[in-house]
Amino acid sequence: MSRLIADVGGTNIRFAVVSGSDLLTEPATLACANYPGIVEAAKDYLSRHAEGARFDEAAFAVAGAVTGDWIDITNSHWAFSQAEVKRQLGVRRQKFLNDFTALALGVPHLPKESALALNDASPVKESPIAVIGPGTGLGVSGLLPDGKQGWVPIAGEGGHATLAIRTEREFLVVAEAEKRFGHCSAERLVSGPGLSVLADILDHLDGRTSSPRTPALISERALAGDCPVSTEAMSLFLGFLGTTASNLALTLGAFGGLYLAGGILPRLGADYLKGSPLITRFTDKGRYRDYLSAIPLKLVVHPLPAFLGLPNLPIGDA
Repeated sequence: MSRLIADVGGTNIRFAVVSGSDLLTEPATLACANYPGIVEAAKDYLSRHAEGARFDEAAFAVAGAVTGDWIDITNSHWAFSQAEVKRQLGVRRQKFLNDFTALALGVPHLPKESALALNDASPVKESPIAVIGPGTGLGVSGLLPDGKQGWVPIAGEGGHATLAIRTEREFLVVAEAEKRFGHCSAERLVSGPGLSVLADILDHLDGRTSSPRTPALISERALAGDCPVSTEAMSLFLGFLGTTASNLALTLGAFGGLYLAGGILPRLGADYLKGSPLITRFTDKGRYRDYLSAIPLKLVVHPLPAFLGLPNLPIGDA
């Protein structure tokens, strides 16, 4: 039985047609901004990259909450009815789920070389797994062991939990973010757009004239170490992420590992992250330092991790 699968982010959508775990077509990435909606993007992919491919079901991972028929992608102009997508694509069965839930389902299938160790801890079998990653937004999910050598995925919106602060500088940064946005969620600052907001806030706090900076430019200059604003923005970004990740790991008891994914961290690289505030802040929980030090930290560098979970996702008669 063949299946159309797609990973729908705030910026890009990625497609493939599969049979089980076998790719029937080459995956392709399309820019969401080039299409009015998901159906138009799917039809364009099928016409240009998968002509003649047949499928009778579809599975879509989307960057947003899936709580009913209507789906509104958080950081995109796309909004649509699941029932209408099913009708227009002509599939018998389909399934929509949060993109990081799909990514979490792919974690047990990651090749070893696609999950780089950031510390020396070893996973405990049959223990919860946590997944978090900044990209256009901040994805959060996890896996709970089902007692039958399988997994139950967690579908939540943890990226929108209130951002925690630890230092006086962070207090000033978050206070300014709250003036601008009202509520400062983790995603507001721990995401691609959040990096740009951080740099702008730092300019404001220090009395500099702000200049537009893209997340890619900030990352590049932070890696090069030739821009103090980019370096501090990245340091704050990774410190916030470390605290958010440790809160998730404590909540789940994630001795199966905490997996760091998304579009930003792989570009920074494992060596950079090992020496960053991400690692120090992850274990900075006082009496629970040893507890957190025993949780493996992994950097996911697989180009399409959600595609490892979508092919075998149970769909039923949805």
